[in-house]
Amino acid sequence: MKSLSKYLLALPFAAALFIYLPTLKFPFQFDDFITIINNVGLNDFEDVKDLGKLLNPNYRTVSFFSWSLSFLFGEHNPIYYRLPSLLLHLINGFLFLALIQKIETVRNYKISFPSKFFGVGLFLLHPIQTQAVIYISQQSTLLAAFFFLILIIGYFNFRGSFDNSTIVGKGLRLIFLAIIFLLGIKSKQNVATAIFIIPLIELAFFRNYKHFNFIFSSLIASSVIAGSVYFFLGNRTSEVLGISRLDYLQTQIIVIGYYLKLIFIPIGQSIDHDILIKSQLSNFNFWLSLLLHISILVFAFAKRKNKTILFGVLFFYFASCLESSIFPIRDAMFEHRMYFPIIGLIVVFVSLTDKINQKAGVIIFPLIVALLFLTSINRTKVWAKDKFLWENVVENYPENARAYANLGFIYYNQNKIDSAQTLFQKAISLKPDHYESLNNLGLIHISKGEYQVAIHYLNKSIALNPANEFALNNLGICWENSNANGQAISNYRKALRVNPYFKNALLNQAVVFEKVGQFDEAIFNYLRLEKIDKNFPNLYFNLGNCYLKSNNYINAKKCYFKSLEKDGGTADNFSNLGISYYQLNNSDSAYFYFKKAYQKDSSRADVKSNIEFLTKNLRKKE
Repeated sequence: MKSLSKYLLALPFAAALFIYLPTLKFPFQFDDFITIINNVGLNDFEDVKDLGKLLNPNYRTVSFFSWSLSFLFGEHNPIYYRLPSLLLHLINGFLFLALIQKIETVRNYKISFPSKFFGVGLFLLHPIQTQAVIYISQQSTLLAAFFFLILIIGYFNFRGSFDNSTIVGKGLRLIFLAIIFLLGIKSKQNVATAIFIIPLIELAFFRNYKHFNFIFSSLIASSVIAGSVYFFLGNRTSEVLGISRLDYLQTQIIVIGYYLKLIFIPIGQSIDHDILIKSQLSNFNFWLSLLLHISILVFAFAKRKNKTILFGVLFFYFASCLESSIFPIRDAMFEHRMYFPIIGLIVVFVSLTDKINQKAGVIIFPLIVALLFLTSINRTKVWAKDKFLWENVVENYPENARAYANLGFIYYNQNKIDSAQTLFQKAISLKPDHYESLNNLGLIHISKGEYQVAIHYLNKSIALNPANEFALNNLGICWENSNANGQAISNYRKALRVNPYFKNALLNQAVVFEKVGQFDEAIFNYLRLEKIDKNFPNLYFNLGNCYLKSNNYINAKKCYFKSLEKDGGTADNFSNLGISYYQLNNSDSAYFYFKKAYQKDSSRADVKSNIEFLTKNLRKKE
């Protein structure tokens, strides 16, 4: 029976594979374009090597190391990012099971197989977990949970063997736990909540053990010191953005109520819950949610003889507190924030359901897990295309300006300009200060050649957000097309001051410098672009043109050969190679490449003329 139980416990893991394997080829979504696609710091582990970022407690060095590894092997192939996320989710499932077994050992109480099955099934298959697993930018959440679970299990081991360990053994275990804690924080900052949860473990499970008073006091002192250091080193909430801490706390009381509703009834999921951060004192839902939280805590303390229930409830609230308390974050609610706080509630469920008749549990628990399995499969479908994802948001939140803006950008990329324009205007009607949509309306008018109208919208966008590099770059495009090259360069420079790695602004600035004959400046910008992205389309062809126009034929030739490797042979590329060779007094090679240019495009009169000219010269030499 015991061996059969092990095989049956494998079912939730197999089910998780069934849910998530089809998602491996899903495209990048939402913030993935900032985190992965447009993040030049992944190349050659640049962000990981940055000492300033390494020492910043708010910078997720471990997460960026993971993405850099994926970039090394697969560049922008989403499979190389999604597969590690899936593996982490499965590993976290095993670690959760190990945590349940540690609690069993400490309590000296055997938890029934149906309850274990139910707990593992909830963790691996609950639809609220889908966002953390599929959304590549939240691989940081999976990594944080991984280190968090190792830290908790490691503390159980440390405490369980405390009396039988040598001082050296104790010291080595503590160093190991400290390293895991730091790796966790460098994955995602909410691992810092371990400073509350580790003392909670001591209080809940080791109160009757030797040295409790000394260890608990030491933990509290260490937590105060660690919390103070973490706060002063950087966790002063960089995303405050003028949001009142009290308003954020009141809003989070409602938000945690929404999370609980999604955990019990997973209907109405969304990548972007449109929750407005404001004073909630006049909101009935605030008082209802507050009553719910008080009731849960009263229930937990009423059941204080069952320390597992108290531990699980407090775990849930402590693990949520960094993102759902007095530290304002720009977006009030994201489902991935529940990925490891839900562990506390599942521990409570396992403890409560263990009292149910096992025969009833054998029937009820698999049915609930199967229902969650089917719901998760259905939920993953919206991630298959960005259009599905944002249509789902509009369905749940018809007043969500960001959803209309993102849908509009999808239509813009599909060249459905009129539909995109309607959606951007809808976003602005819902949120007049939505600077992203104002920028995108500018793009619409650029595509129509209406540069003065575009300038109007782009200036409004920049007025709302002066650090909007996209609007600054687009404004440069407008001025360039209006033959105001000085103003164009000025705006490209402003965009690059905001983001020195902005590839499009570097390219555009180089093109304008080339246009006005400042070839050294153009070359300088192209070389900056090369350092960021050697595979940028037409980079080497454009750079070769600048060298050619500045009579640097050797470097021009080198660039055209690189262009052949990167972008393939075009008539322009072969023709310019021919010119470079001719200027270097190599008529035979020049003739060869002019012929290749003519084979690519026989309508080129200039190429035909060059071939005829060289043919006469080569005959004279003979």
